[in-house]
Amino acid sequence: MDSPTPGELAIGWCVADGEVVAATHQGSLLARRDGHWEVAGEVPVPGEVGGRYLPLTWVEE
Repeated sequence: MDSPTPGELAIGWCVADGEVVAATHQGSLLARRDGHWEVAGEVPVPGEVGGRYLPLTWVEE
């Protein structure tokens, strides 16, 4: 797989707005656009955030 984050392992997958999206074990959120993977945002990983409410993802526009 051609990846912008070659050292990271995709551990979660979904489809959002018709695009395949993957989350990696290091917190990168990757989107498949125009046949290529690109970093679309990040998700929290254990130890980074805490508290009662935890955001699920941040998306870069």
